[in-house]
Amino acid sequence: MRNTVSKGRSEIAPDRRSRLRTALQCSSAVAVTCVFGLAYRAATDRLFHGDWGDRFHVPGGFALIALFVISLSILGSAFVFVCLSLAQNINASATYTKRSGWYEFFLGTATVGIVVAVTASLVLVANDNLFESRLTPWIPALIRMQLVGFRAASRFFPCQAEGFDTGCESLKTWPTFVVANAVAYLPIVLPVMLVYRRLPAFRAFWSRMSRSVLHCTAAAGVLGLCIRLFVYHSSPEVASPVHKADVWGFLWIALDQITGLIALGLFLLIPFGAHGLFQGLRAGEDVRSRLIDLTWLVSFVLAALLLGNQFA
Repeated sequence: MRNTVSKGRSEIAPDRRSRLRTALQCSSAVAVTCVFGLAYRAATDRLFHGDWGDRFHVPGGFALIALFVISLSILGSAFVFVCLSLAQNINASATYTKRSGWYEFFLGTATVGIVVAVTASLVLVANDNLFESRLTPWIPALIRMQLVGFRAASRFFPCQAEGFDTGCESLKTWPTFVVANAVAYLPIVLPVMLVYRRLPAFRAFWSRMSRSVLHCTAAAGVLGLCIRLFVYHSSPEVASPVHKADVWGFLWIALDQITGLIALGLFLLIPFGAHGLFQGLRAGEDVRSRLIDLTWLVSFVLAALLLGNQFA
């Protein structure tokens, strides 16, 4: 009996250690991203302006930053550990069955369009509330992809007086805005979903390459944001729309547009990353890889919040 108990503990312990190691790795990645973003901004402030920036001048600034990073790490570790523990106890064949009929296909396609439209609108609202500025790199692409919604909402619900929201309240305009954008995305989403459904070779290729593409894109986005911030501090006038055409100006435009497109694409992937994790938990498969992918997305979002606004 003792040998049986000892054997059971020896089999369980390595798996528990593996889950704990994955949880610590994911939370450490998020914490390192926060520390790196703050340190890089402080270093650029010190290099170009001779001080460490206003973010450290508040009372207990370092203590508050340390507390935030530690809290984020603890919560991230707990979340990852719980997800891995739940996935271990799920029997995929008994709890989850994929359905692939045409009804589910068209419903899924419409859902993807709506999710993209809702996510884009929420990113715009979050940007306005967090930065109180629309000079962040992802704003031009974000506005262009929602032009149909802006036009539809303003046409169906025009404001009754300039400078007031009477007649164009958000409760009326936002559903119209989202639905119009979702319909506009369908001509793009439908062929992509159809190719993914009908071509097994494409599905196999994408399943092999998607994680590498995600990780490389996120890393390139963070690097681009760092270079963009450095270029701005080196020559602040490059951000002006009346800046003369020169090497710094062209470099700024290229960095601004490329990092904006990367950031927008990764922002839009967040709900799909969360859905993939939920699917993995239901099926009890591939949860660790999906947690790592979601960690990359969350880390990039934090880096974008810290490095995206050159005026902060």
